[in-house]
Formats: sequence, structure tokens, C-alpha cells
Amino acid sequence: MTETLTSYSKIPEFQSIGEIPIWWHQHGDKMRLNPWDQNPEKVIIRNGTVASLIIDGNVNASEQYLKDSLSLEWFVRSSKNEYSTGKRLMAPEIVRAAFGIGTFPEKRLSKWLLERFGGDSAHQGSFIRWQEYLNIPSPGTGHDHDPNISILIDDDMREAVNRLLILKVHHLVKLK
Repeated sequence: MTETLTSYSKIPEFQSIGEIPIWWHQHGDKMRLNPWDQNPEKVIIRNGTVASLIIDGNVNASEQYLKDSLSLEWFVRSSKNEYSTGKRLMAPEIVRAAFGIGTFPEKRLSKWLLERFGGDSAHQGSFIRWQEYLNIPSPGTGHDHDPNISILIDDDMREAVNRLLILKVHHLVKLK
């Protein structure tokens, strides 16, 4: 269970199939940590060839304020010939909040997203999460052809992301 509950948490509207946020796609429960990836600077979460999220700690950004960011790149196949992709650079505390690791400063929350769609934590243009139900970069319709990726976070994913974040912070400290 996550630790980022705030006074701005709101129970979302649920789908008819259970206590699943209406904005989350049910294929998110098939996402798994890629066990073959041995690169310590990346975390790959995927559902076969249907969807993937790559979190890369090695960001080559020209702007100084982005140097401590992580790159999140996703791919979602809607049909044989249709797919959506996206990429966002996110600060480590935003990635932490997305995966429910530790606490997230309330001043950084997108409160309007939580009020409108329900959730425990959200950052506009980056993610929305209710318990273990995560959408990147935003809420969706919960149906096929959404351009966002839905993930049911498990302990393996959370642990891998946490390791990547620790490595990233350690690397940044060595650079200073």
C-alpha cells in the first residue's frame, strides 16, 4: 500500500467491474517489470508488445534544471496499425509520488486533478494515482485508444523504481 495519502485524496468514480478508477484502463493489470533488463539506469515495465513504460535515469538534457530528471517514455498499441507514444521528463520526487514511494509535498500536488477525477496523488501532465492504480501522464477514459498508459503498481515495480531513484541521487551527489 502506498504512503502518499494527503488531505487532498478523493475517492474516484469507479468502473462497473469493481473499485477501479473510471479513468484507468483494465489492461494495466497485465503490466509487469521486465525481468531480463539488467541496466541499473533503466526500469522497463511492459505488457508484451501491447504496452511499455521505460524509466531512464540517464537523461542527456541541455537545460541545467532538467539534469536531475528521469525520462519516462511510454508506448500503447491500440490495434495492429495504431499506437500512442509519449515522453516526459520528471523530477525524482514526481516519479516517487507516481509510484507511491514515500511522501509528496502537498504544494506540488495538482489538487484540481484530484478534486475532479479522484485519486491519492497527481501532478498535472505527469501522472494521476489512486492506491496502486497509476496513469501516466493523465487520467483517461478507461477504454481502448487512450493516449495514456495505465499500470497496476506492484512491489517489484516499486522496488525497481526506488533502486533507480537511489542510484540517480547517488550519481548526482558524486557529480557535485
